[in-house]
Amino acid sequence: MRITHQTDNLWARLLDVPRALTQRSYLTPGELKFTIDDDRMCPANNRTWHLRADGPEAMCVPTGETADVTITLSALSSLYFGGMSARHLAYAGHIAAHTDGAIGRLARMFWTDPEPHNSFGF
Repeated sequence: MRITHQTDNLWARLLDVPRALTQRSYLTPGELKFTIDDDRMCPANNRTWHLRADGPEAMCVPTGETADVTITLSALSSLYFGGMSARHLAYAGHIAAHTDGAIGRLARMFWTDPEPHNSFGF
């Protein structure tokens, strides 16, 4: 009998939010404003950001507009690779929606196909 189990092999933490989000590609074009307010390590990330993605091109800039969602930095870092569910993170309290459909839009923008896979621990 073979026993298998799942483990976390890779953890990520975004240090420079706008740079990270503009260096990533997006399968689904979209636009979203999000607030981060819990980053004690890099306080420059604590603000509202406007993300606009169109395939391989993206821009992420600070904005004074009202956010569609408030998201913890750890949740955004989890979504970055495309394998985490925005809906699950919202259910767990890491994302709060402020506009209708924002969680779905966030989920579609950050989804990847194929999902990420890391078979090596390091």
